[in-house]
Amino acid sequence: ETNETNETINKSITIKEEIESDVHIWSNKAPIWQDDYPDDIDTHVRLGTRFKSINLAKSTGKPNKQTKLNLNRQIANYVSLSLDNIEKYLNRYMKDIICDGEEEAELKGKNGVIAGCDIPKWTLLGHYAGRMIAESEANHTMHQDTYAVDIAPGWFLSGYRHGNVTSLINANTNYKEGTQCPPPNASFLIHRHTNGYVAFVISINKIPQGRSIFIDYGHGYWKEKNKIFIISSDKEEAVEQQQK
Repeated sequence: ETNETNETINKSITIKEEIESDVHIWSNKAPIWQDDYPDDIDTHVRLGTRFKSINLAKSTGKPNKQTKLNLNRQIANYVSLSLDNIEKYLNRYMKDIICDGEEEAELKGKNGVIAGCDIPKWTLLGHYAGRMIAESEANHTMHQDTYAVDIAPGWFLSGYRHGNVTSLINANTNYKEGTQCPPPNASFLIHRHTNGYVAFVISINKIPQGRSIFIDYGHGYWKEKNKIFIISSDKEEAVEQQQK
């Protein structure tokens, strides 16, 4: 019985690795809302910016009234841009790189993002592009999809193969004990627009040109990511099992 269980787990890990080994495709011309955006997501929820969605670093104070007004102005300007101008905007603030491991050894050789210019605190860096995934679907794919963001009740936004440069921003921590991590200097900011939900990326501290951009993905992200997904023999049923 033990051997059968080990074979099943090994099989599930192999399947997971095969999925995660697919090349991630991204473009800075990815739209803010995909053409197939669901039209039944929280239509009763009021429009506006969810400032409580900002994941603040210890050194970051909460945004005051003036800061919130300024961020809303930046959002209004951003959503009015053409795709060509959105591409220019993203290229100005963010550059993709291959990490050299200087800031985090675990990231060496992986994709990352650095500031393309000196970025002031509370600057809108761009939108997290992707497609909407219902929670019922995410429950079976989130462990495989390392690009999913919790964006609305019952929904996730996946940047996998639908994202832009923001999908390459690394986490500042994986919540493992004893790991020394750089502080986050950016955060997601959820906004409810007339066209639907948007996950923006904003700076929460000053970011000098050339400095890596990091976001705290949150403890829940890593809890989901570290689950083993056991595939049944007929591949039609799946059961999650927490790694030990």
